[in-house]
Amino acid sequence: EKSDSFTDKVPQRLLPAVEIDGQVITDSLEIMFTLDRTFSDPDEPLFPPAGPERNRATMLLELERAVHGAWCNYLLRPEQPFEKRDANDFDAAMRQVETELAVNEETDWFLSYEYPSIVDFQFISLIERIVATIHYFKGIDVREVYPGLDPWLDAFERLPYYMATKGDYYTHCMAIPAQYGKVYSSNVFPAKRARTQVNPTMLRLPIKQYADVEQWTDMECETPIEDHSVEAAWGLVRNHKAIARYGCRAAGGDVGAWSLGDPWRSPLADPEAATNENLVEAVDVLLLAVAAALFHQDVELATAQAREAVAAAGPESRIGS
Repeated sequence: EKSDSFTDKVPQRLLPAVEIDGQVITDSLEIMFTLDRTFSDPDEPLFPPAGPERNRATMLLELERAVHGAWCNYLLRPEQPFEKRDANDFDAAMRQVETELAVNEETDWFLSYEYPSIVDFQFISLIERIVATIHYFKGIDVREVYPGLDPWLDAFERLPYYMATKGDYYTHCMAIPAQYGKVYSSNVFPAKRARTQVNPTMLRLPIKQYADVEQWTDMECETPIEDHSVEAAWGLVRNHKAIARYGCRAAGGDVGAWSLGDPWRSPLADPEAATNENLVEAVDVLLLAVAAALFHQDVELATAQAREAVAAAGPESRIGS
């Protein structure tokens, strides 16, 4: 939910959004260029100021748009029998990305900088979505089929600020229909398996690396599962009241009305759905029980606390045991 102070300045509710010197900007690429100009560092520019390197950077930004188009066509147009034009165009675009990454032998980035540039930042938001959605909808493991991407992706995954904002497969894939329209999924076994593995109802804790469709980073592999559990528990505890109220919108008044007539709007993403106040206290206790289980690695404790919460809530909560 966005505050009135935000929507007063950004009536379209678009993200990202930034205000610099009274100017509100909502285009991500323009935001990056504006930040680079406004807070420039001559020793570490985010975009080459002139010369062949700038020409190359401009060409790479054009390539990113071409890759975006090939990805959209592959996902959003039906596959024709005996014709793989969209699949071939997507493959050619991804091969070109591999080729361009291989040009720079000095660093892991597109340009010869020791740090990511605007080109890298523009590409990563797209490639991150491509890795998730092409696996989920088409059954293609992008990192396996296009190994030239791996050193670049690994370099990003070593950056804490990137990992703090990186999206998960489920979020990326569920956002596509609402943003772009109908997706034409493949029914090949790898695609169906990926969709099953990503489905939250099929998940069981603790998640095992070998059973996770999402590739783990080196740091994630080296970190004990207990550390991940504690981090998740802390995130849940510090936001538990807001999460409980948000979750109870699914049982609120007029839920789903927002999506009527538009099959690509998620009923549970309804920005106008009202919280079911009768459920909030019980759901809050249940969430805290989940946090306790994560923190103590004790599922039985969570189960006992959940049953107590259900019993205490009473029949008016409409929570089943």
